[in-house]
Amino acid sequence: MNDHKALEPKADPKIRWFTVAVGLVCLIIGIVGIHDLWVHFTGSPAWVTPVSDFIAAKQFHLWLLGLAVLFFLLALVLIVQVFLPRARTHRRLTTKAAIWMRPIDIARMCTGQAERVPGVVEAHTVVTPKSVTITVEGDTTDPSLEQRVLDSVEFLLEAAPTGKVSVFIQPAEVVAA
Repeated sequence: MNDHKALEPKADPKIRWFTVAVGLVCLIIGIVGIHDLWVHFTGSPAWVTPVSDFIAAKQFHLWLLGLAVLFFLLALVLIVQVFLPRARTHRRLTTKAAIWMRPIDIARMCTGQAERVPGVVEAHTVVTPKSVTITVEGDTTDPSLEQRVLDSVEFLLEAAPTGKVSVFIQPAEVVAA
C-alpha cells in the first residue's frame, strides 16, 4: 500500500467570495485605466481625469479621511481573515492510504448498517467530533438489540476515529392506515 500523505480537505476560506468581489472591482478599475491610457493616445474624453482633478483640488475633503479609515479597517479585517485556520470538514481514516470522510458520510454508513439489523424499523445517526450517537426505532422488548446494533457498526467505525459510540432504543411508531 501507498503511505502517501494527502492534504486534509478543508472548508473554503471565509473571505473567498468577498475576495472575488474585490477582484472584480479591481478588474473594473483596470479596465477604466486601460481606457484612459487609450484616451491619452487617441484624444478621446477620459473617465478618470475629472475624478482625479476633484481629488487633487487644493481643498481638504473630510469624506476622504473617513474613506481612508474605512479602507484601512477593511484591510485589517482581510489580513486577519487570511490567517485564521479553515474549518476541518473531513476525518482521516486510519488506513495506510490517505482517505478522508465527512462526518455525514460516517453517519449515513452507520444508519444504513443499523437499519439492516433484525428488529430495527428505522435508525438515525449523529456524528460529532467526540462521539457517534445512533438512535434506533425498534423492538424495545429485545434486550440484545442495542448490542447487535453496536456489533453491526463496530467494523465500520474501526477505521474512523469517532470516540464514544452510543445506541438509544426507542419504540417503533405505529402508522395507522
